[in-house]
Amino acid sequence: IASVIAIPGAIYIYKNELGVNKYIYIISLLQSFPALGLFALLVPIIGIGMKTVIIALTLYALLPIFQTTILALKGINPEYYEIIEALNINPKVVFLKIELPLILPSIINGIKIACIYTISFATIGTLVGAGGLGDEIYLGLQSMNIFTTLKGIIPILLLTIGTNFIFNKLEVYYYPKDYQALIKKENNEK
Repeated sequence: IASVIAIPGAIYIYKNELGVNKYIYIISLLQSFPALGLFALLVPIIGIGMKTVIIALTLYALLPIFQTTILALKGINPEYYEIIEALNINPKVVFLKIELPLILPSIINGIKIACIYTISFATIGTLVGAGGLGDEIYLGLQSMNIFTTLKGIIPILLLTIGTNFIFNKLEVYYYPKDYQALIKKENNEK
């Protein structure tokens, strides 16, 4: 959900410096709320349960995705745009054939960061009735039972490691081919 909001938003306003700064300021304010504080603000409005957790986690995931997309777009070599202007290429073609392939690894990195945040923050959802692995951790803390706590912690760690691994593979896959060759060369030298 955060990707659907942040990526098009970043693409739409990245050339507008004032708009980018305002958007980042607003998202950063949301990020500064402690997770329990954000749940406390949302529960009276939305109620307890999964909807509250989904909204809170979406708000927390916006910043890394938005920022990495903006930074990737701003990091595109300006010489590309001079060539594009000289060739008078359609803006849609420019985005699909030039900009998107260049920014995709960064977008994937932003989504990876957001996913890892989301996995860890989701455990707090148990406090607003959303259930999940946070229940095991909470029950283990209440009963001072390390094994019950580990039944929640270990799957979360495995999810985080798996998510990181998958997104790292995707990120490398979508890097330009010359960069992939450089990575393979470095790995072979090791």
